[in-house]
Amino acid sequence: MTLQITQNNQNTANFFFKDVTAGTVTLTARVTARTSGLANLPLNYTTTISKPVVAANTTTTLVSSGTPTTYGQNVTFTATVASVPGVTPTGTVTFKDGNNVIGTATLDKNGKGSITVSGLSKGTHTISTVYGGSDKYKTSSSSPVTVTVN
Repeated sequence: MTLQITQNNQNTANFFFKDVTAGTVTLTARVTARTSGLANLPLNYTTTISKPVVAANTTTTLVSSGTPTTYGQNVTFTATVASVPGVTPTGTVTFKDGNNVIGTATLDKNGKGSITVSGLSKGTHTISTVYGGSDKYKTSSSSPVTVTVN
């Protein structure tokens, strides 16, 4: 957790938290010196504030390297997980063919994870991916992608 403190012209401190995990953030402030704006507070005055922190929402998208494809040909599936602007979720994504897990991938610095599969049977496959979430980000699932193997 990063804490940045600035003081404006009204002797009010503003606190900005960055990279906070879900749960509760507690901030304790103590006055150790008086300024004109704090003259009414006793020295060593302490106050504590607790605020809930909610994990950020995510969206997961999925693309395939192509369809239709030929039996035995490699197909690459890439999931992208996004959240609030300026931050990239971390963790893993699980790729599924229907209800069967066909692979997992760790998200890179751009929020992308990929797998390459060569053993898809002939027919139509419904591929989806699930982002598992973390202490900072909620889980999310992609819309399915249909791949036809000839």
